[in-house]
Amino acid sequence: MSDTRTPYSSTRENDNSMKPESAAAKSYNREFPKHACLYDLPTDAEEHSRLDIQHQMIRIALDGSNYPEAGLVETTLANAGERRVNILDVGTGSGAWAIDMAKQFPQANVLGVDVVLPDVSETRRPSNCQFKLADINKDMGTFEPIYDVVHWRLVEAATADTDLFFYDAARILRPGGILIAIGANARIVDQSGVVFPSKKPGDPEYSKYHDVLFRHFETWKGPFRLKHLLWKSILGSNPNFCDARFRDVYFPLGVWSSDMTDREVQLGKLMNENLQNVIPAIVARLRESQKWPEDELNSLLEVL
Repeated sequence: MSDTRTPYSSTRENDNSMKPESAAAKSYNREFPKHACLYDLPTDAEEHSRLDIQHQMIRIALDGSNYPEAGLVETTLANAGERRVNILDVGTGSGAWAIDMAKQFPQANVLGVDVVLPDVSETRRPSNCQFKLADINKDMGTFEPIYDVVHWRLVEAATADTDLFFYDAARILRPGGILIAIGANARIVDQSGVVFPSKKPGDPEYSKYHDVLFRHFETWKGPFRLKHLLWKSILGSNPNFCDARFRDVYFPLGVWSSDMTDREVQLGKLMNENLQNVIPAIVARLRESQKWPEDELNSLLEVL
């Protein structure tokens, strides 16, 4: 998370009133973005329910907050005086974070953008929260430099150029604004942070979770891009940011020990539920690619 010093030139924000269903198309009983984009998972209600679980999990990991560095974020949003503050949620997914922020900060205008809009009822959406269709890789130049907070969570794999996105975020942030960036490393690590190597079926310590994520998914799409491991150097070379702060959080994959704290048990249960839903989503994408036999794809679901 960092605050920005110098915004760049202003551009005009485009209105987009497309309906959610106009941006997605069905394939193998799941909905994917209709137009070409880097987001590889479905964008349907089932996936948005999983993202709600993920949102809850991250809130617990952040000690009940919607953001890290709570004091800094809240002070920044409180120091706007009589001016309404503006918050942008890039890759809003189910819209859960944007809705929570709109409720927490009624003095803020919150905008959530994504390639498919969340199906949020008017009764659930606060009046100060709006959603709009936008592609992070094509439309960042359409936003004006009015934002006090830009939130970018777990969409790096769908971002073509992280370095460019940080420059785009700096341009649309007000001086003193905050970029909240959250990335994820899907590899399994032990309690000391050492990565477990991927194993093939039949090998000791074989993990079907790893098999789905790496042997199959990476064969199709290539290696997972974990550019967040380079954020320190990327932000360090970006003259628009200062005071970058970093925090690592580890999530248990399930409830695996009687010695776990209540918080760890809660996180473990949610992460397990998240995985129960993300693996079928990955298999749905692999099935859509038509590069694997159906029996092999069905075998991947046995991990559930």
